[in-house]
Amino acid sequence: MVNKHYYFNNNTDENNNHEVHNEDCSRLPSISNRTYIGYFSNCKDAINEAKKNNPNKNFDGCYWCCNPCHKG
Repeated sequence: MVNKHYYFNNNTDENNNHEVHNEDCSRLPSISNRTYIGYFSNCKDAINEAKKNNPNKNFDGCYWCCNPCHKG
């Protein structure tokens, strides 16, 4: 598996989640509206890191680029 840079949207979605995206996503938020998580081989590890560093926030994987981590 190829490592990618992961980010989360600073705004929350309708379910109060910060959506997690990888660097290749066409729906990646603008630079001013995203927070860098790190360089990971999968979305699960990226979301775990985001939760560790932001324990008061909820996260969900993007349907398009992090579908295995998308809760719906």
